[in-house]
Amino acid sequence: MEKLTLSVRDKSKISWAKSFAKMNNTSLSQLFETYIDSLIQFDEKKVKLSKEIKSLKQPGQRPDAKEIERHLQQRRNRVGKSSMK
Repeated sequence: MEKLTLSVRDKSKISWAKSFAKMNNTSLSQLFETYIDSLIQFDEKKVKLSKEIKSLKQPGQRPDAKEIERHLQQRRNRVGKSSMK
């Protein structure tokens, strides 16, 4: 097992992270490793478009700002949920 030393300026963030880890029955090391794993997975994923967004590729059809934001929010939710596994 490798060791890593982290420096955090804000002590309240350290306290929060320790509390969060304890409430979730894990260690700070595991919490950090899970976070890094989620970044790696996100970085390696290819963008997958929903059927609705794909259908907008037709000539003359463009998503409005609401449709784009809804799609992005769904992606954020999926990514956030998968990183907690």
